[in-house]
Amino acid sequence: MNNPNIFTDSDQYNDDEDDYISKSAIKRYGKQLRELGKKIVNLPESEFDQIPFDDDLSLKEACLVARKLKPASEELRRQLMHIEALFRKREDEISKYEDALNKIAHLKTANVETHRLEEIRKRLVTGDMTQINELIATNYELDRQKIRSLVSQAKKELANESDTQKRKYRELFQYLKTHIK
Repeated sequence: MNNPNIFTDSDQYNDDEDDYISKSAIKRYGKQLRELGKKIVNLPESEFDQIPFDDDLSLKEACLVARKLKPASEELRRQLMHIEALFRKREDEISKYEDALNKIAHLKTANVETHRLEEIRKRLVTGDMTQINELIATNYELDRQKIRSLVSQAKKELANESDTQKRKYRELFQYLKTHIK
């Protein structure tokens, strides 16, 4: 009646305690894989095409099917479970999908930063001295004289339509890019 071996094979228990994986850990890992699949499925078309599916046509097809399903539907939940199962079969390749998502996120961040700097440059060139003063007030490390000079020269370039190079306009952007955080 008193059985010393109370663990069964289904509990994934081995004599070596380091090999034990709890059911909770397995479920957390599955949830992480589903979240990874959900992120891939919810990407816009242009970003989805950047995911390196390579030989994983079944994974790509599963993601394409999930993209067509209604959000928050039972079918989508089941499809994400299927994607999780496909990820489990390719555990050694999960890092390449995570890297691709990180790369896409980094590109988005860089794009946002570029647009922010372009907007600052536009305000400086189209505005008056108060724009420069506001910029200097928030970014102490900027050289006021350098900014004023670049803004003045950029305004002249924009006013002169025959000057197609707009070197100082680009130089102003590069200066802002290297000195504004």
